[in-house]
Amino acid sequence: MLDTQRFSWVNDQTRYGGFTLAIIDGIAEDDVVRLYGGDPGEYQIMTFDESFNMCDETSPCFVRTLTTLTRVRVDGDQVEKDTAVIAMENNGWAAKDAARTADKGRHFVVYRGGQGQTLVVHTVDGQLVADFEPALMVDGIDVNGTIPAWVNEVDWSWDNIAAAALALAADVMKVDVTEDWFTMPCRTTVIAPP
Repeated sequence: MLDTQRFSWVNDQTRYGGFTLAIIDGIAEDDVVRLYGGDPGEYQIMTFDESFNMCDETSPCFVRTLTTLTRVRVDGDQVEKDTAVIAMENNGWAAKDAARTADKGRHFVVYRGGQGQTLVVHTVDGQLVADFEPALMVDGIDVNGTIPAWVNEVDWSWDNIAAAALALAADVMKVDVTEDWFTMPCRTTVIAPP
């Protein structure tokens, strides 16, 4: 079983009551911004809290992006670095559609709605690998989604759904998911409303 405790910070409903986190491998950061419907040349530097959208017509929708190092391989004098793009929305869900419509790259999306609904979507080069609602698994309900075997690598419980989803994201994408992504200021681009 994967360790979900290291992601328990996400269980703070007052801070992380609603968000969408996407880890994207195989697409450059500017192209991710375009995939979300934004202009990569027009951005601000903001924190997660500053990018909050009230879902009204006066608040723009934002996607915050950053490129993070995922793996470093050293072979003699040669160093290879792999990166992934992290895309975060505070009160938005463009990542779900972006992952479902992208024809290249690996996308792992964890959506947590303001009312506690959590969705997991994973695609590889346009092919759906996972698309399910973990809460249904907690209740033992027929999920009727696309559910790979790796979903059983975490214990699903009501008080730990988002942390379990992040543990899977970290494991599948081989990226160390950290709370710093939410707290540090990073590139923030206006995107089209859903």
